[in-house]
Amino acid sequence: SRAPSSVRDQIFDHQSNAVCYYLDREVRFNTQAAFLGRRSDDVVQKLARLMTLTVDPNAPNTLSGELSKKLANSKRVVQLGRTSKDLTEKLRKKYRLVRLAPQIDPLLEAKKLVDAALHREKTNRRNRMLEKTRKRHFRNAETATLEAQFVGSTIAASDEDVKPPSTLQYDIPKRSDIVRLTCEPIADLTDHENYIRRIEALRARVAICGRQESRRRRRPRLAHQSSALMTPPEGSPEVLKEDKTDKFPLVCKPTQCIFCLGNERKSHGGRTFEYARPNKMMDEAERHLKRFAPGDPIMCPHPTCRAAGLVLPGVTSFKNHIATVHKIFLRV
Repeated sequence: SRAPSSVRDQIFDHQSNAVCYYLDREVRFNTQAAFLGRRSDDVVQKLARLMTLTVDPNAPNTLSGELSKKLANSKRVVQLGRTSKDLTEKLRKKYRLVRLAPQIDPLLEAKKLVDAALHREKTNRRNRMLEKTRKRHFRNAETATLEAQFVGSTIAASDEDVKPPSTLQYDIPKRSDIVRLTCEPIADLTDHENYIRRIEALRARVAICGRQESRRRRRPRLAHQSSALMTPPEGSPEVLKEDKTDKFPLVCKPTQCIFCLGNERKSHGGRTFEYARPNKMMDEAERHLKRFAPGDPIMCPHPTCRAAGLVLPGVTSFKNHIATVHKIFLRV
């Protein structure tokens, strides 16, 4: 807690360059924390408010499937969508492709205005529906939990809008160990058990420092919802044999990054992430390939190939290998 120059001048009764007197004689600063070299109470309280261990994990952050369908079927959204589609068809009949239309074309200008209005309408409706859903959740969640405890069930039968508490699924398993060691009560533990607990907490924190968290996206896909890999076809001319118990088969999806797949610091969801388009995957792979010169030897990042020690003599051979074996095609 370091006091600013204005507070120091006020304490030592120094004349300020801006004003020649002090309107307030009260020092509005934690002088005791500054003297002891500790953080002030305000700083500690601010950090505590930023902690997310007590945040309600069941609070809705996105619209449910029913609300999303209601949003898509709203009268104004459907009307604007049809108008935009009609203008698109007219532009395609006139220029074959919308992007070939000149900027001064009245149809293109009208389409831009309709698309902007459609985007605003969807955004405003989505925000209002989400705000209403969150208010309903926080208004009824605590009451529903208490009623569920009284009746011995997982959720109160009178409120169908509140979902039962769900177990948090951590992308990195070590996070659950840190939360367990941090939040569980320790009143009944002996000194030796407290010592072992502190050692486990330190080891968990050291272990998570060696992991790489995947970039947060707007709508993260769960590992069980989208299969990240394909089973290689029988009789395919594979150079390397795949272990049946391996989580990463040789034949991958064409929108997977081979370098992310071989990054053991990432979680399983981050390693098996599928990009929306192959071009996005190619951009990510090219960023990794910038580290290598055209003739540098490159080890295949795939776990099976890396375990076999497969090294490719150059970027061209590497791209040919991942295209023929892993079915991931990069730019030539």
